[in-house]
Amino acid sequence: VGKIERNDPAFDKLVAPSAQIEVLAEGFRWSEGPTWFDGGLVFSDVLANTAYQWKPGMKAAQVYLRPSGQLALVPGFREPGSNGLSHDAQGRLLLAQHGERRLARFEKGSFTTVADRYDGKRFNSPNDMAVRKNGDVYFTDPPYGLEGIEESKLRELPYAGVYRVTPDGKVTLLTKDLRYPNGIGFSPDEKTLYVAVSDPAATRVMAYEVKADGALGAGRVFYDAQPLLLPGVPGLCDGLKVDRDGNVWNAGPGGIGHPVVHVRRPAVDESLMELVGDAVHSGHEPCLPADLRCDAAPHAARPRAKHERAEQRVTDEVSRVIRQAAGERRQVRDG
Repeated sequence: VGKIERNDPAFDKLVAPSAQIEVLAEGFRWSEGPTWFDGGLVFSDVLANTAYQWKPGMKAAQVYLRPSGQLALVPGFREPGSNGLSHDAQGRLLLAQHGERRLARFEKGSFTTVADRYDGKRFNSPNDMAVRKNGDVYFTDPPYGLEGIEESKLRELPYAGVYRVTPDGKVTLLTKDLRYPNGIGFSPDEKTLYVAVSDPAATRVMAYEVKADGALGAGRVFYDAQPLLLPGVPGLCDGLKVDRDGNVWNAGPGGIGHPVVHVRRPAVDESLMELVGDAVHSGHEPCLPADLRCDAAPHAARPRAKHERAEQRVTDEVSRVIRQAAGERRQVRDG
């Protein structure tokens, strides 16, 4: 199921040296977008158009929502299901729905549109989101869900944007300068927004100042992962989370990354590790060695390390992620 490579003793403060990768669940086609919700880990299987939930003590994940991303069969989609998941201040599940090309809220057994257009045009296929304390939702919109991706005839917007939608439904384009923006997360003080970029020509993590009005300042490269694109190492910077201490975690080439650790998985299809980066909750620039290993394949399962210090929320989240990714890897390997 892979291994944890520790590049610095500082990582022991986040995940105990005795931590082991453990399989939580397996048998999925393309696991994505995990979030801790309703007492368990809820995550998407994008190809199966299904959201699953795993709870402590379960031997297998159970169907939580089906369909999760495309409510009626429509041609032109390569990934019809939900992708990134989160929840709002009212405790309602939020979904980035590829097949419906929108952000949606699930409550009382039905979906409500949060945002599905900008300037009168349909989004590509919203991918991931980050929710601010004031209720604003920041989200990415690459065309991954569409057949033909950038060449899809369904596209109405000629770019892949990063957007914000306020609680009253106002949608603002924050930047259209990134090709394939993907994972997204805030620093704990919400003054920095991190965006993972899955561009095979320039995979990286960007950092933006968040201004007082919610707009973004000039972006800077927080971490350049291009040197990690080596033969036999699948994946690009994908799922991204920020823990409560401001540590940035990212699913990228080869595994899950942190400045002082590399959770490496066997060489399998790159659809295994996205769960890892998405469920950890990362963000702020770490005061740690600069060797940030962006190591988890995009669209991959989520490996999770089981930490002895259960009282630390961040550790628990890392554990859930690592174990789930390991399960997905086994699925790809055996399937």
